[in-house]
Amino acid sequence: MKQLIKFEFSKLLKKKLVFIALGAFALIYATMLWSWIFGNEWAVTQEGEMIYGTEAERYNTEIANRFAGPLTDEKVQEILAAFPRTDGMTTGDVSNNTYYPVANLFAERDGTWNGKTVQEVFPEFDEPPVIGVSSRWESFLYSMMYIVLMSGILVVIIVSPVFSDEYTSGMDALILTSRYGKKRCVMAKVISAFCFSIMMEAVILLVGFLLFAAGRGLEGWNTDIQLSELMVFSRIAQPLKCYEAALLTAFLAMMSTITVTGLTLLFSVLCPTSFVSIILAAVTYLAPMFLNPGSLTARRILMLFPVNSISVSGVMSVGGFSAGSLTIPLLAAVGGVAVVMAAAGTGGCRYIFSRHQVC
Repeated sequence: MKQLIKFEFSKLLKKKLVFIALGAFALIYATMLWSWIFGNEWAVTQEGEMIYGTEAERYNTEIANRFAGPLTDEKVQEILAAFPRTDGMTTGDVSNNTYYPVANLFAERDGTWNGKTVQEVFPEFDEPPVIGVSSRWESFLYSMMYIVLMSGILVVIIVSPVFSDEYTSGMDALILTSRYGKKRCVMAKVISAFCFSIMMEAVILLVGFLLFAAGRGLEGWNTDIQLSELMVFSRIAQPLKCYEAALLTAFLAMMSTITVTGLTLLFSVLCPTSFVSIILAAVTYLAPMFLNPGSLTARRILMLFPVNSISVSGVMSVGGFSAGSLTIPLLAAVGGVAVVMAAAGTGGCRYIFSRHQVC
């Protein structure tokens, strides 16, 4: 069985399309990480000057360290007072990693306090949220979400030929008439597909996190990610530290990868060619991203699809499913979908391929 798995694993990488897809992904991956981790630092000073790079990094860090710690009502006033608006300037005319998220939540357009307290803005927090160097974490995790989305397309391209190429080449007849064709060969294909997808996603995540740690350090790991400049995670109505958001990003990425692999295997075993399998699997994977239903229940269901479930903000902000007195968190539901799709991909491939009629 080990030899079969190794053989099927190696077959996944012996196609020209796979090398092209991996090369293109690696180029996009490197570009995005460089842009978001190392080249995305910027700020607008009190004088209206826009600064970038190392200068902006020093400026943002100095201000963040000045006000770092629990965000109290007094600290909100201090931050707003430190960057007063004059001569018709608005809150958008000054931007740094500390002032902008606070002004966005606690200031009017002219920069004056809007009257809200920290408790009113964050009612679900038992303790005041912690502000600090969180915007770099936010930028990195935001870029990783799109990288994981693209890795799903990579999974579709690599896994689609697993069974469909056997139909095209006529090897299905040889496999099905061999001694272990209907059981061990099928399982070797399924196991190699899941192993490759999971290992690939693990490498993508690990490289990303290591580069971020090396390039930016881990400062701000215990700050609340809702108080970040892009406000990507502002919809999450519960405490969420930056390191917790990073762990959730990794978890959701792996669950999405497992779900996409199971889905693609089913298309591969059902479709006569890998081209048809790739098209159908890609459309099924990407289509839910463009749907925007008005119903909250429908939105929760759409969040279970792998292209949407990679968003920590989306999963954490739409609630869970209620079944009587029981509430199932959406995170648990996403994990459940991954388990179901892994089982469906495995069982479906064994059943469909073993009963495939050879022409």
